[in-house]
Amino acid sequence: MKLGYLSAATAMLIGIGACGDAAVATAGEQTEVAEAPAPQPPGLPDVDLAVTPATDVTTEPATVTTASPPAGPLAPAPTLARSSTSNKPKATPPSTDATASVLSPTAVTNRTPEVVPTRAAAEEEPAAESGVKAPSHETFDELLQKYVSSTGAVNYAGLKAERAKLDAYLTTLGQSTPTQAWSRDERLAYWINAYNAATIRLILDNYPLKSIQDLDGGKTWDVKRVKLGAETYSLNQIENDIIRPRFKEPRIHFAVNCAAKGCPPLRNEAFTAGKLERQLADQTKKFVNDPRYTKVDDNAVTVSKIFDWYGSDFADVKAFIGKYRNVPAGAALKYSDYDWSLNKA
Repeated sequence: MKLGYLSAATAMLIGIGACGDAAVATAGEQTEVAEAPAPQPPGLPDVDLAVTPATDVTTEPATVTTASPPAGPLAPAPTLARSSTSNKPKATPPSTDATASVLSPTAVTNRTPEVVPTRAAAEEEPAAESGVKAPSHETFDELLQKYVSSTGAVNYAGLKAERAKLDAYLTTLGQSTPTQAWSRDERLAYWINAYNAATIRLILDNYPLKSIQDLDGGKTWDVKRVKLGAETYSLNQIENDIIRPRFKEPRIHFAVNCAAKGCPPLRNEAFTAGKLERQLADQTKKFVNDPRYTKVDDNAVTVSKIFDWYGSDFADVKAFIGKYRNVPAGAALKYSDYDWSLNKA
């Protein structure tokens, strides 16, 4: 078919259509500007945006409806970083990197410096799984009674001969990790025993040695080597990302053991849910009344550096110690040096 000339009317209609298309394009550009999402705060998931598109050239710019972001973890307390030249930790702001590792102890630190709990750390245990029960701590209990004295001295040479039993116990812990179906005491006993058993295994892997701080350049607490369920944890993560923020129990500092003489003595029995309250109370009372760790006179109360490093866990240190022994009201609070030599028998 041959093309003819367009009539004036037809040309006019085409022009009107082109203008309409341009108007719609303009409205589309306005909609794209309105759709640009605001930057999300670090650590929060992206938020879906529901946009109502324009229907004709007279429609107002599309309305953007933004879903409220999910509530994040509780704001963590300030973290403490250890200095390589001073015993006194210094405050540092919390990290915004949820994958950042916990800070490392150095030659002047305690077993685990205070850290900022990650998003996962602020959450509770996973939902209950059918058939997953708290494991027995009987094997670990037998080893502790046999190779740890009443004062916490450890016969590492003897333990090394029965290393297979310790490995089997840690394998059991790895196969039965805490869920919400467990009681609070079952979960706390699990994590304390996991920390202590993993520390003993670390020493056996490197025995003989003079101090745990001789390992990994003084940063052995940061090494992820404890396989529990689908996760592999460092000792710092177990204590600072799980035990402290989830349970908020200051007496755990006298239960977890860092294999050093300055640390509260390793208990010569496993922690269990049925005895946990009594065990924590006993550990704490013995520690604050043992002259190796706590000295009290009319002028001063000299205590372990643990009370300095983890002061926020105890709130009022003198008041906390006063629950277990008499403390003169006017006595000054002092901190003793920390002995990092191995707690061997």
